[in-house]
Amino acid sequence: MEDKILIFTDLDGTLLSENSYSYYKIIDFYNYISSHCIIIFNSSKTYSEIIELKRLTNDNYPFIVENGSALYIPENVSLNITGKITKINNFNVVQLGVPVNKIVNFCSSKKLSEKYVSNCNFLYQMSLSKIVSLTGLNRSEVKKAKERNYSLPFIWRGSIELLNEFKLICQKNNFKILKGGRFFHLIGETDKGKALRALLSIYKQCHKNTRFTTIALGDNQNDKDMLIEADFAGIVKSESKSLMNFRRSKNVFISEKISPEGWKEVLVKMPPIKNLL
Repeated sequence: MEDKILIFTDLDGTLLSENSYSYYKIIDFYNYISSHCIIIFNSSKTYSEIIELKRLTNDNYPFIVENGSALYIPENVSLNITGKITKINNFNVVQLGVPVNKIVNFCSSKKLSEKYVSNCNFLYQMSLSKIVSLTGLNRSEVKKAKERNYSLPFIWRGSIELLNEFKLICQKNNFKILKGGRFFHLIGETDKGKALRALLSIYKQCHKNTRFTTIALGDNQNDKDMLIEADFAGIVKSESKSLMNFRRSKNVFISEKISPEGWKEVLVKMPPIKNLL
């Protein structure tokens, strides 16, 4: 039986620097690992943002967008997908979340009190210059970040108590709020862990004689679900945030360095990766 490693990785603050959005400092290591493992971006980023990064990594691996909302699988990858798929450019897309228009309609419906919505500063309502100042992205990158198909990022201006009320209302209506690095994200009933399970299931169905080992790497609260799901979990230290509260006792590795060096640091500690070095 063949062995294969699937690495599900967050991007900003995990593989990419929180400030420069680059992984250049570990590019040789990344390229080596990418030649031996399947590296799957599992991010809150949009399709447009990840496609831009894919031009640099130059691989043909699937990726996951908007906090587990959709799987993008290249058409020329040998994965047979059952069920409903959408074709976008050269990708087969498996939707796990809900279309963004449904989220917008929910926010403007009578199901949701104005006291919650009025405390949300939604990304799509912000000017380009405002987002540039908040994120450090350039204007071209900001435009790609605003091309949301399955999520509404926002900055919360209210109290913690009101936010918790908001989360409960969303749950009752089959939506979810996740905390990312700079923004909260209002999405459908999905997450990065659900997306990991879905893509792993597709791999297993199509490669029955392969034994898959899963690794998940993240730095933030919205990464918890995939960190719990994976065989090995790597937590990358954040420059701007305290270490996440993460309850798992086995096969957890924590970096002392920040991204991108922290990404390399946690991987080289893991037995499956040690065997490749």
